[in-house]
Amino acid sequence: PRGNAEAEVAALCQTVPGVLKLGFVNDAELRWLYGHAAGFVLPSLLEGFGVPALEAGRRGVVPLVSAGGALEEAVGSGGVAVDPESVTAIGDGLRRLIDMSDEERTQRLAQLSAHAATLSRGRYLKHWSEVLSRNAGTQRLGDEHE
Repeated sequence: PRGNAEAEVAALCQTVPGVLKLGFVNDAELRWLYGHAAGFVLPSLLEGFGVPALEAGRRGVVPLVSAGGALEEAVGSGGVAVDPESVTAIGDGLRRLIDMSDEERTQRLAQLSAHAATLSRGRYLKHWSEVLSRNAGTQRLGDEHE
């Protein structure tokens, strides 16, 4: 709501028929939005963990995300990945979400669910423990000048 070019985005939303700029939505409103959505769109250059895209998938909505980064990694093959700096690619991705067959949507959501199951807190901690154990004897970051 207060990101880059927020004022310009808000003004543009007022000029495009059918586009509403929403502020905070409560849980009931969010459930309604997910239940009526053709897709979830987050072609961000800043999102680091992919939690909103994973949440959309858990709610039965295929996410459209930035290609080549953490968002694509978070959703795996269940999402639709696009170049986040290409208006044409984002538009093509939006059309793909709208025109997606029920069969493809079901398949993508199953892939997303299976992929999300591999992203557990326990698995994350296990892998970090392994990394830290392997590197326990190496020089710590910032110690190179001692």
